[in-house]
Amino acid sequence: MKKLLLALFAVTLALSSAPAMAEGTRVDEVAAFHAKYDAQFDQVLVKFTAAKAKLSFDKSSLALVNNSIANLAETRRVIDLNLADANAPMANVIRLADEQLGMFSLTNFKLDNLIAKVKTVTCVKGKTSKKVSAIGTPKCPAGYKKK
Repeated sequence: MKKLLLALFAVTLALSSAPAMAEGTRVDEVAAFHAKYDAQFDQVLVKFTAAKAKLSFDKSSLALVNNSIANLAETRRVIDLNLADANAPMANVIRLADEQLGMFSLTNFKLDNLIAKVKTVTCVKGKTSKKVSAIGTPKCPAGYKKK
């Protein structure tokens, strides 16, 4: 009888501690995920924000940057929801992060190419001067001459 009670107690203890071990493992996996990916996503946001400032004069480029920033925010939201869900497989979260970082890298490459094509000229009308930027060849407004 003592052996049976001892065996039941051991099984109960093992079962009750199993979720804690799995939870601890999940906590470790989430911490490792944050350590690896948070800085990468933050760096992407910094690059997109810088591109937004440099391409603010061009509506189509600005739309691309704004869409990319919104996509980044949505990706972070989905990842955070999945990290908070103990039933969400970490492999899927990691796969999503890798895919999105690859996509953001490609978008950043496109934005860098657009930024490289930006030209700025100074236009003068009397004592007034105005800087005009464009992708390709900037044109002075009516009545202004290129300096």
